[in-house]
Amino acid sequence: MKARILILIAVTVALVPLAAIFPATGPVTLAAPSSADWSAIYLPAVIAPPPIYFADDFESGVSKWTPFVNYWRLSPSQWFSDWGQGYGGSKAYSHQHDRGHCCAEDALTMYLGPGSSEWTDYRYSARFRAKEGRQAGLWFRGAYMDVDTKGQWLTGYYFTVLFLPGEDNPARLWQLMTEDDFVSKYHPPKYWYHFSNPIALRQVEMATSLDLGEWHTLAVEVQGPRIKCYVDDELVIDYTDTEGAVFLKGTVGLYAFGGGDHESLINFDDALVEPLGTR
Repeated sequence: MKARILILIAVTVALVPLAAIFPATGPVTLAAPSSADWSAIYLPAVIAPPPIYFADDFESGVSKWTPFVNYWRLSPSQWFSDWGQGYGGSKAYSHQHDRGHCCAEDALTMYLGPGSSEWTDYRYSARFRAKEGRQAGLWFRGAYMDVDTKGQWLTGYYFTVLFLPGEDNPARLWQLMTEDDFVSKYHPPKYWYHFSNPIALRQVEMATSLDLGEWHTLAVEVQGPRIKCYVDDELVIDYTDTEGAVFLKGTVGLYAFGGGDHESLINFDDALVEPLGTR
């Protein structure tokens, strides 16, 4: 049996002359293989799944994430693993404005894993549920450095949605300010690369209603300077960035905003970063 399988492989797959295998045996007669023989040779093809840059359902905790804390209102404890508050009753990654320190308005947590600073064209999505607050969003094509100047050092974009009860539901695309975007004496260098001082690039009203207590999905697709933003699979912004700083690579994060009568308590789940073309 072993000799017959070797002969079949040599003839049908590699096209190796039989004399190279049995140089002194003389003529060789091949018997037709049985169905059992073919099953040993022809195995089902195994196709590898498409690559994924990063995925986190927060079931194993939130240690992969780094809260941005270089500002007086911010504390790492405001971002936390939240048992049973995720999608379908799983774990969530939650933000609460006054947990452990009072009181965050803008808040950002970042994924700074190996290679993430070099991600270029990708789709980034995450679920969120707002129990209180004003805005939730995604940070993308981002970069971070640990510096002494308060509020710094960050680049990248925010895609945010507003969900105040009884008000309109705008979706907004923002760009974090750099010296290339300096346009006013009211924005001195201390506000460049600042996590809470972005420039508004685009604002639109959504057809989707974002009610408190309901789960929604935010997603962005970035390809070169083109940015497409989605809410529950609805394309709400399609923008090409061509002026000032244009960020073409970088990592991702989660954004929360609240204040006044609408201080934030927001659950996030199922963060996913995929290269474009894998869906």
